[in-house]
Amino acid sequence: MVDFNAIVNAHASAQQRVSIPITPKDQHRGWSIDWEYGFYTATGPNYDASYEGPEDGWVDNGHRVFARTREALIEEIDAWFDENT
Repeated sequence: MVDFNAIVNAHASAQQRVSIPITPKDQHRGWSIDWEYGFYTATGPNYDASYEGPEDGWVDNGHRVFARTREALIEEIDAWFDENT
């Protein structure tokens, strides 16, 4: 018999070892900064997205930016503010 509890617990333990938590210090101008899949991402506090069907897929309001380094991400956030405020 398969012990699903052991599988779930092992997965949760492994996930804790590789996850990078977002902390208040990982923010710039109120945007949350995270690292995922080889890119830094920043999400604004007013970020919104919705699924618009198979033709359009996911559509968001543009309050998210991506970069290869944290420094470049900070520049992207600042550029977003220059263009949108």
